[in-house]
Amino acid sequence: MDRYRSRRYKPTSYDEYAATIAAIDKDAERSRVFGPGYQEIYAPTSGGERPRALKAGYNYNTQTLVIIMRDRYTWIQYDKVDAHMWESLVMASSTNDYINDYLIAWPWQVVNYGNLPRTRGQHFELGFDE
Repeated sequence: MDRYRSRRYKPTSYDEYAATIAAIDKDAERSRVFGPGYQEIYAPTSGGERPRALKAGYNYNTQTLVIIMRDRYTWIQYDKVDAHMWESLVMASSTNDYINDYLIAWPWQVVNYGNLPRTRGQHFELGFDE
């Protein structure tokens, strides 16, 4: 089981928070799902066996948050999301509650893997033409 899925609580101290964020940053080089430049977590959920969101990814360079929905084909992208917002999503107990509380009025769009925002170096690593 992924270490993020097993953490369903908010840290009780700043030290726990800092340690969690440091562990995420260590794995930030390349996400298996989102590709280079993206961090990836299982989307926090309180929805039981059928959560609406499955994965969430964030690119610190482009400030892009991407959430993969239950059907695995719908990828929702939020642009210009501050790193602190990403870190608070990582610590949230529910992606749905987080979106309703913080991103409800945020502009979003449906995307796919090929048109995720990336830096020039990340495009080069994937072999995409610019």
